[in-house]
Amino acid sequence: MTTPATSVSNPAQLTTIASSVDASRTRLADSEQTFMKLLTTQLRNQDPLSPMDSTQFTQQLVQMTSVEQQIYGNQLLENLVGQGGGNLTNSVGLIGRQITAQSAHAGLSGGQANWAYNLPSAAGDASIEVLDSSGRVVRTVAGQTAAGSHTFTWDGKNDSGQTQPDGDYSLLVTAHGADGQPMTTSTYVTGIVSAVQTVNGATQLTVGPTQIPLSAVTGVAQAPN
Repeated sequence: MTTPATSVSNPAQLTTIASSVDASRTRLADSEQTFMKLLTTQLRNQDPLSPMDSTQFTQQLVQMTSVEQQIYGNQLLENLVGQGGGNLTNSVGLIGRQITAQSAHAGLSGGQANWAYNLPSAAGDASIEVLDSSGRVVRTVAGQTAAGSHTFTWDGKNDSGQTQPDGDYSLLVTAHGADGQPMTTSTYVTGIVSAVQTVNGATQLTVGPTQIPLSAVTGVAQAPN
C-alpha cells in the first residue's frame, strides 16, 4: 500500500495541522464520554412498562460508533502528520534556501538546466547525455576529462537544435580512464527548495519540477538575491 504524501509548503503549516488535529481529537473524546453517560442514564431510568424503542437505541449506537470513527480518523491523521516528524519538522527550514544535492535530475526552465559532475581522476574520454523524463536521450555532447568538478549548462535544445519543453531532465556522464576502464562519476544539482513532503516514509524536497531526497543533500546556502 502506498503511503499518502504529507506535504508542507511553509514552516508554520506542520504546527498548525498538528494543533488542529489534537484539539479536534480532544473535543470528540469529550463528546464520546458525554454520550456514554447520557445513554447509560437513559437505560437506567427508562420506564419498565415502556422501554426504549429498539430503533431509537440502534440509532444512538450508530451515532456513538460514528464519533469513535472520527476519533480514530483524527488519530490516523495525526500519525500521518507526525510520520517522519523529525525529518519533516527539521526540513521545513530548507524552504526558500539553496541546496546542493547529489542527483542526476534537474529542471529545465527558460531554456536552461544546470548540473555539476565530478571525475575522481583524469579520464581518457567523457560523454554527457541529457535524458528526458521517459529516459530518452535528447542531447549528447563531449564532457571535460580533467580530474575534479565540472559544470554543465544545457540550453534546452536536442541534437537537432529543437527546443525541448520545460520539465524534469537527467544527466548521464560516462567516462573511461586511460586504461579504458569505466570510471565512477558523481552528478550534482543546485536549486531553491519550494516545498517539503513525506512520501512512503522518506522526506522529499521540491526543487523546480524535481523531487530530491533529503538524504541526497550535500550543502545548504542562502538563496541568491
